[in-house]
Amino acid sequence: MISNFHQEMDLGLDGSAGSTLKMIPSFVGKSSGNEKGQFIALDLGGTNFRVLLVKLDGLGRIGEVKSEKYEIPKQKMESTADELFDFLAEKVADFYYNKIPQGTEASELGFTFSFPVEQTSINKGLLIRWTKGFKAKGTVGEDVVRLLTDAFDRKNVSLHVTALVNDTVGTLMTRSYSDNQCEIGVILGTGSNACYVEQTSNITKLESSTNFGDNMIINIEWGAFGDGKNILKFSPIDIELDRQSIHPGQQQFEKMISGMYLGEIVRLIVLYLAKHQAIFLNVSLTQWKKSYFLDSAFVSKTEEDKSSDLSAISKLLSDTGIEQSTLQERQLLQDLSLIHISEPTRQAEISYA
Repeated sequence: MISNFHQEMDLGLDGSAGSTLKMIPSFVGKSSGNEKGQFIALDLGGTNFRVLLVKLDGLGRIGEVKSEKYEIPKQKMESTADELFDFLAEKVADFYYNKIPQGTEASELGFTFSFPVEQTSINKGLLIRWTKGFKAKGTVGEDVVRLLTDAFDRKNVSLHVTALVNDTVGTLMTRSYSDNQCEIGVILGTGSNACYVEQTSNITKLESSTNFGDNMIINIEWGAFGDGKNILKFSPIDIELDRQSIHPGQQQFEKMISGMYLGEIVRLIVLYLAKHQAIFLNVSLTQWKKSYFLDSAFVSKTEEDKSSDLSAISKLLSDTGIEQSTLQERQLLQDLSLIHISEPTRQAEISYA
């Protein structure tokens, strides 16, 4: 698996169409720690949209941060480009004009966009595909900065998008602002991805690597690692989860390890065990038959129960319609949760070794 990962990385840096790792140039290097000023930051990467005002002191320290979180309705996630980006622009306007002091000098904006894009400059990127439940029409192949800028114009928001970054790149840059030894950024959240600092001369798909300095952060987009190739080993549960997903056959590595899918994996395993009479005998599992009925919070709470009789798990099960359970069944559920909480870290370590 490690050798396959390295091979896919090399293919991606060369621009080979057959690579499952996009190896997207970010057109930025690490932070120097000398950057100074106030900036607006947007973070779009899951079911919540965050808008922030960030102050950098130029000495490697991040000052006061004001932020607001807005939940994105599923209808907006599955609507159209204009509807989705108009919604985002409205929330930015609410924050900029209502939630921070008037007269704040922060007209420059950084847009953290946590979906695969083919980035062609520091503030331009074409959406390759949606992931994590998004499927807004009229967006794939479009420049997401232009879509946001057009929405700003429609909503009279006077902000300029200076930079587009992936959340993984942003994570590395944020840490390197105070710690210049940081070389890798990893996301293990709703989705999963990684980035690292590469010698620009190794990014052979760039038309001219001499224009960008000695080093550049590369967004690996490792969620798609192995897609369409016989690299990853799938269990029947992995296959069923992928079959029922919005984007079958895509982001299969991410589906095995990221937070969005942990609850669903546990749900499918429980149904499989119940079908083979290994757990919850003579118990109604009506609620458990609903896709994505469980979320990662359920898995975390199950893992955290330290009581001798696992009473917290008993309460969690009762809330899902399972009124009666044995200690052995609760222990089995906790073991499943422990395995699937530790699995993302293990897979990440294997892939990046």
